[in-house]
Amino acid sequence: MIFTLTMNPCLDRYIYVDKLVVDDTIRAKKTVDYPAGKGIDVSRVIKELGGVSVAISLIGGDTGRKLEEMLDKEGVIYSSIRVPQETRLNVILETKEGQYRISMPGEKIGVKKLESVLDVLHALVRENDTVVVSGSLPSGVSSDFYTGVIFTLKQWGVTVYFDADGDKLIAGLIGQPDYIKPNLHEFQRLVDKEILNVTEMIEEAERCLSR
Repeated sequence: MIFTLTMNPCLDRYIYVDKLVVDDTIRAKKTVDYPAGKGIDVSRVIKELGGVSVAISLIGGDTGRKLEEMLDKEGVIYSSIRVPQETRLNVILETKEGQYRISMPGEKIGVKKLESVLDVLHALVRENDTVVVSGSLPSGVSSDFYTGVIFTLKQWGVTVYFDADGDKLIAGLIGQPDYIKPNLHEFQRLVDKEILNVTEMIEEAERCLSR
C-alpha cells in the first residue's frame, strides 16, 4: 500500500484575470479551487493513474472540510488528523503575462497533534509499504520533525520517498530515505552551488550519496 504524508496541506484558489492594474478594480473571469499540498497531489495523481493510496494530512476548519469534500469527489482515499487550526488557502493569480502565487503560512500546530502523526502512521503502515513524505511544515515545527518521521518509518521496514526543500530536505536526509526528488533549484540549494550540466549533476548526486 502507498501512503502520502502532507504536514502542511492547503487549498489552492486559482483566480483568472486579464492583467493586474495597480489601484484599479480587477474583475476575475473565473475562479477554480484545487486540494493541494505535495503529498495530496501525489495521491491525486496515483488515483488518476488507476492506483490506490491513502493521503494522510493535518486538516482543520472550513477550508479543511472543503478540501476533504473535493477529495471525496475525486475518489481519493484520505485519513485526516483533525486540528483546530484553519487549513491554509493559497491564491494563484493567472494572467496573460504569467502566474503570481501567494502562499500563506500554516498556523502553529500543538505538540500533541504532531505526536499523533506517528500514532496514525503506526496504526496504518505495515512493513514493505511505501510512504511518500513531502512538502513544507506548519509554522513553528522544526525541520528535525522530518528526521524523526523518516528514521522511524525506516525502522518499520517501510520504503520512503522524500520531497522537500532547504533545511527540511537536509534534515530529512539524516533519516536516510530511500529516494529523494529535488527539482533543479532545490538540488542546487542542497549542494550549495550552481549546476551547469547533467554530468555535474550526477557527480554532485554521487557526493551526496557518499555523505
